[in-house]
Amino acid sequence: MERFVRVMLAFFLGAAVGCSDEGSVVKPPADHPPVISGPDSVSAATGENVHIDYTLADSDGDRISRVDAEGAWSAVTLGGTPQHASVDWVACKEGSYSVTVTATSGDPPITGSTTTTITVAGQADNYIDIFSGSFQPDTLFIPDGETVAWRNGDSVSHVIEMDNYAFVTRWMRPGCESRPFMPRAGILPTIHLYTCEQHPGEAGVVIVRP
Repeated sequence: MERFVRVMLAFFLGAAVGCSDEGSVVKPPADHPPVISGPDSVSAATGENVHIDYTLADSDGDRISRVDAEGAWSAVTLGGTPQHASVDWVACKEGSYSVTVTATSGDPPITGSTTTTITVAGQADNYIDIFSGSFQPDTLFIPDGETVAWRNGDSVSHVIEMDNYAFVTRWMRPGCESRPFMPRAGILPTIHLYTCEQHPGEAGVVIVRP
């Protein structure tokens, strides 16, 4: 009798183990590249700030490991968790640029990535160029309703302010452009004075005709 009990116990234990192997035990899913959600494309004007958010679709063990932001001005911020990232990208000048976000999952690690294309259009009607610490032209005549922007062809950075800070550009590195600005005319032609914030001796005027 005792031997019979031992045989039956072994039989049921074996069946239970087999059932566990085949049905009860949930096997982990196969490794897969992380999936990142973010925009495919963004349009911007020169000097405009572009804010882009990225989130991992499956955050179980995945983490954003790298952000590459092409362009002269960019700031990358990882969110409160490794599953989020944001990019503040300033459109330095006209052209096409890219932001690539890479995530890592598993051990050994496998990676997935997504890329956002940023198209920057120059939208000013008139341009003032900065060369060797001077503005060209230093006096610009434009009709009312047209825009003006500054292009930095100098070897140092500049910030332009007009009309006692009624308009201020972002920090313009060499080779970058400001966002467009529309100074307005009154009943008579109106003179708008501007200077470089870093170099007060560098100044010019925009005269707007009604």
